[in-house]
Amino acid sequence: MAVIVGTSGWQYADWRGVLYPAGVPQRVWLETYAAVFSAVENNGAFYRLPRRETFETWRERTPGLGRADR
Repeated sequence: MAVIVGTSGWQYADWRGVLYPAGVPQRVWLETYAAVFSAVENNGAFYRLPRRETFETWRERTPGLGRADR
């Protein structure tokens, strides 16, 4: 049985220096996160559903996210 692990978001400044190297700009935190975790929760959709283009961009930026075989 595959286990997919993730967290509730990726934009946490406290992770700078822990998950995100000090010099990595915030605009690439999602890609950095996706290199470590298999899933992520987008709790912003609770407040407003993101545009289709936003989902497509996230998918393009995170090709391995959601894959249990990595």
